[in-house]
Amino acid sequence: IGTTQHDHTTTIRPIVNQTIKETNERIIILVCALGIHYFFNGVLVGGQINVETLWLVLSAIVFHMSLVAFSVTIRLLVDNQDYIKIFGYMTFWSCMGPLGVLVSLVVTSSDGLNLINGVLQCISAGTFVYITFLDMLYNDLMQAKLYPFVNMILVFIGYIIIVLISFWHHHP
Repeated sequence: IGTTQHDHTTTIRPIVNQTIKETNERIIILVCALGIHYFFNGVLVGGQINVETLWLVLSAIVFHMSLVAFSVTIRLLVDNQDYIKIFGYMTFWSCMGPLGVLVSLVVTSSDGLNLINGVLQCISAGTFVYITFLDMLYNDLMQAKLYPFVNMILVFIGYIIIVLISFWHHHP
């Protein structure tokens, strides 16, 4: 009489048990968190002094953010958001990076604001470290249901690539 189904599919679908208000709140929090993350990416780009380092950081951020933008847009479409809201969310998110660059350039060009620039650069680096080690790696390695050894090998290969790039890239 009281049977339940247990589904193991991995399709992308909206969270059914949430109300429209809860879904909107969750999406607003996601977009704001990504906006803050993108703001600090902009701070990192704006604080670069070496042109070669600037292009390296910029290319990494552009690649990373293009994947995030695609993923977030798909998430918004799956959650049945209308196109005007999606455009608004993505416009807000897209403006945060250039705003971070602008803030960093203003702070860097001012003589007495070296401490603020240092703090902004530290927060920017800290967001990368936090997201990498406490969010992404934890989810990928500790909660890996399929092929945890393969995930560990891929993370190791990623670190090897970063080390090789750091040997190739020298500061004067």
